[in-house]
Amino acid sequence: MVEGYDAKPQILMSLENVYNLLDGIPELIGMEPLGTPVVYNVTEKHHPDIGVTGMQIITTSHISIHTFPVGMRDGNARQRDPFFTFDIYSCKPYDANKIIALLGEWSGAKQMETQVINRFS
Repeated sequence: MVEGYDAKPQILMSLENVYNLLDGIPELIGMEPLGTPVVYNVTEKHHPDIGVTGMQIITTSHISIHTFPVGMRDGNARQRDPFFTFDIYSCKPYDANKIIALLGEWSGAKQMETQVINRFS
C-alpha cells in the first residue's frame, strides 16, 4: 500500500494518466491483466472529494488507486494537500520497490508512506 502526499494535481486529475499507470503496471511486475483498466472521474456530484478512482483486475487479484488532486475536504478533521492512495493485492509475489519508485516518479509526490504485507510468507 502506498500513499503519496503533495503530488502534482494535474497528474492526479487526469483519467488518461491514471489509466496509463494502471495499464502498464502488470507487465512491470510480471502479472497478467484480465481486460483493461477501469477508471472513473469522481466529481462533486458523486462525493465531495473529487479525483480519479481506478482499478486493474489481474489474474492474481487487483491493483487500485484513488486520487485526491485538491486534497481531502469531506469534513474529516484532517485535510491534506493533493495525494493518492494505491494498493496491489496479489497472491503472487512482486517487487514492491519497483512500484514505489514508479509511483514517486509518476506523481511527483514529495512524501510517500508505504506498507508491504507479504501474503503466504
